[in-house]
Amino acid sequence: NNFTCTNSPGAFACQCSAPFSGRLCEVYTDPCSLTSCLNSGTCTPSGAVAVCSCVPGFTGVTCETFVDPCLEVPCRNSATCVSSEAMGDGFLCACAAGYSGVLCETDLN
Repeated sequence: NNFTCTNSPGAFACQCSAPFSGRLCEVYTDPCSLTSCLNSGTCTPSGAVAVCSCVPGFTGVTCETFVDPCLEVPCRNSATCVSSEAMGDGFLCACAAGYSGVLCETDLN
């Protein structure tokens, strides 16, 4: 833990580098204790910084932004794409009449 202490007559003082504090820089404060990753994201300390790893379907510094998979228009043949934050990166295709398949890719006619 990178710190510098200086002596003066009858006393000394230490300058601590984050995430350490205390008289002798002996107290470690986990940066993840100060940061909340949202939407089931996982926090990992990286020095003095908290880094959130987001689950699929979310992005952002704290995993706060939903990435709508329907924006990429995965469904075919005029199907309607349905997604929600609860589905994460999942989506469903509501097929038009005459089509089937996960992406409505199969012509039934």
